Amino acid sequence: MYYCCDVCTGTDSCSSNSGLYSCACTDPVEVAPTSSPSQKPTAPAPTPKPTSPTPAPSWAGKQVDSDATCTAAGGDSYNYCEDTGMYYCCDVCTGTDSCSSNSGLYSCACTDPVEVAPTPSPVSDPTPKPTPRPSTPLPTTPQIVYGEGTYGSASCSGEYTPYITVTYGTCEAIMYATCRDATDGSGCQVYSDDMSLGSAYMTVEWDDAPDSSTENLLGVVELEADDCDMDIEVTTTWSVATDGSTMTLTVTLDAPDYDAGNSIYAGFELNDTTYEVTEDGDSDYTFTYTDCY
Repeated sequence: MYYCCDVCTGTDSCSSNSGLYSCACTDPVEVAPTSSPSQKPTAPAPTPKPTSPTPAPSWAGKQVDSDATCTAAGGDSYNYCEDTGMYYCCDVCTGTDSCSSNSGLYSCACTDPVEVAPTPSPVSDPTPKPTPRPSTPLPTTPQIVYGEGTYGSASCSGEYTPYITVTYGTCEAIMYATCRDATDGSGCQVYSDDMSLGSAYMTVEWDDAPDSSTENLLGVVELEADDCDMDIEVTTTWSVATDGSTMTLTVTLDAPDYDAGNSIYAGFELNDTTYEVTEDGDSDYTFTYTDCY
C-alpha cells in the first residue's frame, strides 16, 4: 500500500510500521500533468494515530523514576506522564507511549525495565581494624626495697633491738628481732648485733637479763655490768622471690651458739606472730604476699 497525504484519503494499517494508517491510496487518483518535471515538495511525515495509553508496568518507578536515576543510567530528557504514570528517558528507554496530557511525549518511554547502576556506597577498608577493648592497665612491676632500724631502749652494752623491712610495691614485711627467757617468762636484751642487707642476714647475740639496771636500797638505779654477756646467738637470713604482683619471702633461723643455764628462745616477730628457735635450733618459714601493686 502507498501513502500520500493531501492526495490519498484512505486508511489502512501497516504491520511493519505502526505509524502508517491515514493517507492510504486505496482509490485511483488523477495526477495532473505538469509543464516541467519539477518534483512536488515532500510532505511532512504523517502524524501517527494516537493509540490507547499503555498501562505503566509494575516495575515502573523502581529503576528510572527521576531525573537523577535517568542521568545515572546514562540518559537525558527525563519526563513523566501524570495520566499514565509512564517515565521517559532518552538514550536509555526505547519504548513508545502517548501521553494525553502532554502530546509531546511519545518516544523514549520506559516500557521495559532498565537497570540503573546503584549509587556507590563508601568503600570500607577490606580488613577492618578491630576496636581495642578497654582494659585495666597492668600495674608497673614493683621493686624490692630493704630497710633496717632499731626499737626499744639501750641494752647493757649500749645496743638497741634491730629490725629489717622488705617492701615490694604495697606489701611490706617487718621482722623484729625478739628473745625471751622461757624459764622465768622474762625478756632479754641485745648484747651485740651484726646486720647486712646486701647479704640478707641479721645476727643478734642476746643476754638473758630482761634489762640492764637495778634499783638499790636507796632507790638509785644502777647498771648490772657483771651479767652483760652472750647467752644465745641467732642468725636470721632471708630471700625474696617475685612474680608479677606476688612476693614470696623465705626466712631461716639458726642458733649456732648457746651459753645459757636456763631456757632461752630467740628469733623474730612478723605480723604479730613470733617465730623462734632455741639451742641448736634451725627452722625455715615461707610467707606469701599477693596484690602488691
